[in-house]
Amino acid sequence: IITKYDAVSAHTSTVRYLYDTIGNVDINDRDHKGRTAFTLACKNNQEDMVQYLYETIGNVDVHVRDDEGKTAFMLACGCELVGFIGTGAVRYLYETLGDMDKNDRDHKERTAFMLACQSGNMYVVEYLYSRMGDNIDMNDRDCDGRTAFMLACQTFQVFIVKYLYETIGNVDVNAKDNEGRTALMLASWNGHLQVVKYLVQTV
Repeated sequence: IITKYDAVSAHTSTVRYLYDTIGNVDINDRDHKGRTAFTLACKNNQEDMVQYLYETIGNVDVHVRDDEGKTAFMLACGCELVGFIGTGAVRYLYETLGDMDKNDRDHKERTAFMLACQSGNMYVVEYLYSRMGDNIDMNDRDCDGRTAFMLACQTFQVFIVKYLYETIGNVDVNAKDNEGRTALMLASWNGHLQVVKYLVQTV
């Protein structure tokens, strides 16, 4: 419990002290959402913490899923911390866990790339496309019938919307989700004026 709490809130040095002092900690123990210390560190994109847990403590179950079906990699890609900049733990996980399925899906049928587009982290979106471009289907859909582009339009990050449309391309801007809503409708519904303006004036 202490280790899981500090994997979210504290520095690596604090977790190191607690682990060395208390000892006999089940590093793969889960909280009420099915998350371990490792997946919580990934969720908060704490690269130094992720590296410490994986390389120093060891015996980390890197394939564990939380109650939403998300893996550590998915959680890192979907990090929504305000003010977070960079790829954080995403790059480390991608380069370290060679047997990881980068196109795996959670219970909502969303991939890591979809979650990154929804999270609003441009750095992660660019990084994933630079490494996985040929394996990313821009018209792939989640269980709600929404594409990565539609998920991005739900956020306030117009830069990601522009990147998906102008750089990656192959976007069906008129696609509708299971409730008949387009990307423009979703952006309007969520009140994201800059995204709405871009869609109306450019797309």
